[in-house]
Amino acid sequence: MKYFIEVVKTRLKGILIRLLQLKTVNLGKKKRFELIYSFLKDPWNMDSKKEQYRFLKTNLIISESMQHLDSILEIGCGEGHQSVYLSQLCDKLYGIDISQIAIKAAKRKCPTGIFEVADIINVDPKEQQYELVVACEILYYLKDIEKAIKLMSHLGRYCLVTYLESHESVFGRFIEPIEGVKYEVIHGSTANWKVAYWNQ
Repeated sequence: MKYFIEVVKTRLKGILIRLLQLKTVNLGKKKRFELIYSFLKDPWNMDSKKEQYRFLKTNLIISESMQHLDSILEIGCGEGHQSVYLSQLCDKLYGIDISQIAIKAAKRKCPTGIFEVADIINVDPKEQQYELVVACEILYYLKDIEKAIKLMSHLGRYCLVTYLESHESVFGRFIEPIEGVKYEVIHGSTANWKVAYWNQ
């Protein structure tokens, strides 16, 4: 019975998220995400074993290819679930998200991180340089992916993105032209994630 209730809750959560993201719903992107975080606890199930496994594997890829880092900028940090893992890899973790509600949660979950409300598209690349800039599972929500990736490359010495392997046909064309890009795949029990990383 408990399992059934969890399945129903997960499906209802997914339906609500999809409804709020419909373009026919006359809301700005920021307002959509504020509503999602207002109504739903952990909207994308980041506390699930599946996502925790992805966090661990992403950390492993970063630590093996880049060693310990001075600073990481996490784009679309949400409520700070992956921030907790990324903070183990660097001296200073910075996180940005367009949702004020999510940022408040991230500050509670990862108190050592520095979080602020911001949109990657509006970040000035001359403002600050980071050793690594990550965008994990957020390409789906960006209006201008090409611009976001260019900004990442200006902001970071290293850059890393993750997305579902099933979305390769959508995102691959933006990643493949990057000189020296490397790929790995995280194999999960119900999904596979593509990991692309490069350095400047």
